[in-house]
Amino acid sequence: MKKYIGSILSLFIAGLCFTACDNDALDGMQGVYADMQNYTSQEAIVQPTTKLKKGVKALNVDIKDVKGTTIQVSFGSTEWILPAASYTVAETVANKTCVVKVNGEAMKSGDIDVSLIGGKYYLNGLFANAAGQRVKLNYVGELAFVVGQDDPEASGYMMTIDEQQVYDWTTGQATLIPGVSKYSVSVISPEGATTLYLDLINAPGKTATGIVGTYTVQGNAHDAWLCDNGWVNPAYNVAGGSYYVDASGVKQYITSGQIEVSTAMSSEGAALFTLVAKNLGTTTADGKTTSTTGSFSVKFASLMQATGTELRDQTIESKVLGRTMKYSVYLPKGYDKSKEYPVLYMLHGADGSNNDWLNGGKINVNASNAASEGTAPEMIVICPDCGGNNFYCDNYGGNDIKYMTYFFTEFLPTVENLYAVKKDRASRAIGGLSMGGFGSLYYGLLHPEMFSYVYACSPATYIDGAPNLYELLSKADVSKLPGITIEIGTEDFLFQSAGSFKQALDAKKVPNEYITRAGTHDWPFWAACTPKIMKKLGEVWQ
Repeated sequence: MKKYIGSILSLFIAGLCFTACDNDALDGMQGVYADMQNYTSQEAIVQPTTKLKKGVKALNVDIKDVKGTTIQVSFGSTEWILPAASYTVAETVANKTCVVKVNGEAMKSGDIDVSLIGGKYYLNGLFANAAGQRVKLNYVGELAFVVGQDDPEASGYMMTIDEQQVYDWTTGQATLIPGVSKYSVSVISPEGATTLYLDLINAPGKTATGIVGTYTVQGNAHDAWLCDNGWVNPAYNVAGGSYYVDASGVKQYITSGQIEVSTAMSSEGAALFTLVAKNLGTTTADGKTTSTTGSFSVKFASLMQATGTELRDQTIESKVLGRTMKYSVYLPKGYDKSKEYPVLYMLHGADGSNNDWLNGGKINVNASNAASEGTAPEMIVICPDCGGNNFYCDNYGGNDIKYMTYFFTEFLPTVENLYAVKKDRASRAIGGLSMGGFGSLYYGLLHPEMFSYVYACSPATYIDGAPNLYELLSKADVSKLPGITIEIGTEDFLFQSAGSFKQALDAKKVPNEYITRAGTHDWPFWAACTPKIMKKLGEVWQ
């Protein structure tokens, strides 16, 4: 069923007339047309615009003469205007064809030439019915279509929205701001790259469509209808906040301007989001290039949503640690305890929590999408809380916390008995970011018999006070190691150390995948890792 979303069509026509034909040439068309029908236009009535297929519309106009004769014309166009072109009379409307009916009788041949000169349209048409009777059309005047969007279709861009608390950082301490939420919006291109990231401030508890409106970019934004700015610190090679990727592939961090968010409904009833801005203040990560004319346009992005079940902040009473430990779980749609599923453990970074990969990484959404698209099997994802910045090891920095012991002797056996996971090495993988990237590599090297794959995002690979990964690697049996992927941004402060560990893997002849791309040490980068993790596990677990 076709839906017409906000279609407003106005047609301003002046000077429309159908003139009698004589034996002279008619607008460059040679011949004698003694049987020509002539009409004088009295009014034009615009009919609803119709969608023909993706990207092609029919612009429909009914014209009546003084005698009540109705001429119906439907022009096929890829635009919301009537482009200058020659439109061939056809049985059906398509791009650059037209359907013409006179008092309901379809014309069978001919064409209408449309030109635009000096702000006025010139329409010259000559067409005939099945019996050969001809109709001549001459029109000079204004012909302006103002049309909304009807029946939009998804563009292939995907969007995620993560609601978070808002803090004021001006005092040097994080002060919670009540009454507002930060809606972190990430847009992923059809090629799988993050092309836009925005921190929009609005009232808490809004639905996805509830964020529609105009946002003003401002530093330390903590009021509704503001967008938190992007920021760069070239001295430390770090950057973050709101940005878009320009046509040359460079991140442009947004420092000022306004951003418009709108939505439309597809024919299937799904909300599609359009995000546009122009005349933005921007700066590159190195701070060397600034602009006041930045712009982006993302049209009809689909909202990515999880279809499975999230179990947040589950708890385990740890005897090893002497405290209650949290974890979160993603269960696939239609989770069946009588079945068994492969399991992925995802480790958070420093100062993070067990919910980070659900919130910022959208691991739940991506696991859902991968399963529905068939690029990865249905899986269970388990995200433990590290309980502090202890790098997932025992006695980090000389403390008495035995987290690694807890993980393998209490946590893993407990959750794998609670949930229907496959308990073999081939069906178990582990990943993480930053500190969690270190943890995933550490566990994969320490217990290669436990994991079939390690996916380390922006990993810390050498940490004072933590086990030495290089020493573990040197002692490892290469034939028994899990598969390894390291993914890191070229602007990440850990880029060089990750590259050094890649060289160590190669020197040891350990098969590995090393992915580098533009990006820094932030959630937009890690969120773009998540679909790749799913794809890789689809290959490993096939």
